Amino acid sequence: LLLLALLGLLAAAAPAPRLEAAPAAPAPAPLERTIDVDGAQRAYLIHVPAAWDRRAPIALLFVFHGAGADAESMVKATGFEAWAETEPTLIVYPRARRATKRFDVDGTRTQPGADVRFVDVLLGRLRERFPLDMQRIYATGFSNGGAFCYRLAADRRHIADPWLWQIL
Repeated sequence: LLLLALLGLLAAAAPAPRLEAAPAAPAPAPLERTIDVDGAQRAYLIHVPAAWDRRAPIALLFVFHGAGADAESMVKATGFEAWAETEPTLIVYPRARRATKRFDVDGTRTQPGADVRFVDVLLGRLRERFPLDMQRIYATGFSNGGAFCYRLAADRRHIADPWLWQIL
């Protein structure tokens, strides 16, 4: 009897089992795509949120990696795909040229550079394929990629009316 009472006390003192919600399914991996930019093949990754209403305008976030890194490392480091499922946003990870593995931040106003041209062509393609909200185009990056965002802001001021570059 004493043993049963002791077991009853232990059972009452034990924490109740916790029921936890199943973890949300991970966002699908971004798709790899290429685009011709003035005769050179340039690559990027793109994440299209599954929860997005395909008729609604969608925001666009460019994410630029650091020197020596790659688009895949930014996918792993940021977690933007999960965020894009709650705040429908196209997430695009452009790749720097293979030879340098860095974005050109040293262009001039008259010669903005191949990477700015890459973004111009890529944005044109995205506008053809998605109903972009042109007031919600953003760019962010790490290290060299962050510096490249400043290059975009400087080189694209004259078209800030149709394209709103915001540095995150």
